[in-house]
Amino acid sequence: LIAQRNGIASYSKVTNASINSSEGEASNFNINMAINFDNGTVPGGSLTLTDSSGEWFAAYSGLITIDKLELNVNFASHNNNFADGDITAAFTNGLEQISGRFNLFEVANPQVNTNGSFTIKE
Repeated sequence: LIAQRNGIASYSKVTNASINSSEGEASNFNINMAINFDNGTVPGGSLTLTDSSGEWFAAYSGLITIDKLELNVNFASHNNNFADGDITAAFTNGLEQISGRFNLFEVANPQVNTNGSFTIKE
């Protein structure tokens, strides 16, 4: 199916999300991902959410592999503190949606963290 698509698609409509945070209730979850079907890349994406301590932000990019999206977090922060983590994702329901998981943590204080799962579509 991937070979049959061309151009760049933007997946940003969150259809399902389950978020946990060490800092209490999480809200305002958003994630977007650009998929370049012509060259097999994820040129960019971002993830944001808010908890009682502030906003989490992660920027990422990656490649389309045979069975998943190979994503790398390029920059992450939580309330002006450097953060790190990982995002995993794969196409589901053909190429209509992307389902995945994420785990982010503050570098200086890893006990402050957030994780969850999501499904997005174009």
